[in-house]
Amino acid sequence: MAAGKQIALGFSSYGRALSFVFNNGLWPYLFYPLVISFLIFAGVFAFTHLVADYIKQTITDYTGLGTSSGILGLSVGWLVSILVTVIFYFINATFNKYIMLILMSPIMAILSEKTEQQLTGKTYPFNMQQLVRDIFRGILIALRNMLIEYGIIILSFFLLFIPVIGWLFSVFFLALVSYYFYGYSMMDYCAERKRMGVMASSGYIWKNKWLAVTNGFVFWIIFSLPLIGSIFAPVLAPVAAAIAVNHTDKNT
Repeated sequence: MAAGKQIALGFSSYGRALSFVFNNGLWPYLFYPLVISFLIFAGVFAFTHLVADYIKQTITDYTGLGTSSGILGLSVGWLVSILVTVIFYFINATFNKYIMLILMSPIMAILSEKTEQQLTGKTYPFNMQQLVRDIFRGILIALRNMLIEYGIIILSFFLLFIPVIGWLFSVFFLALVSYYFYGYSMMDYCAERKRMGVMASSGYIWKNKWLAVTNGFVFWIIFSLPLIGSIFAPVLAPVAAAIAVNHTDKNT
């Protein structure tokens, strides 16, 4: 499927997912991310400010930039403070979403399976052993993607020293990487039901990479909405991915 069609399908599948959740009795699953997001927020909020302030203070104390006299010294110190805060919040934001993906893995696996059952009529008899495997695979995939993404973030950090072009490229590239891995996690639940190994799943998702990027992008947009985002995003994303994958498989 062409890139444009994958992107269009990625967006339209979320529109269908919202009505699908409420029309097929999946709305009670919204209570799970509600509880989880509250617990994450309570712990991460304080931790974020504590660590960010510590890093900024350590850098400014070590380099003396925070106490340098003159406009240049104050400007450089201010710039270091801003960059450290932005980088830390970016890393924390991605980490926060991966925590949600890991903790919601059992629910996402169930939602993805129930969506496919409704769309295709294919039933999957309950199997505790298979469910446990699905959950562990979802957790391992999320951890694997998080480590790869952070590795790319660290490598891309050096681009920040290239004015303007390096900054723009870093932001754009890192955003695409994040969106891809979020979508990857959602689509892998479908790949697992097809009994694809991790390598086969990676190949399948890379073939439909713009679908994964779009799914991850919309997930990120919804997740970023105040109050309701972290509740709806983890439920809509796997449902939208299952809808999109089902459409893709029927038309290939």
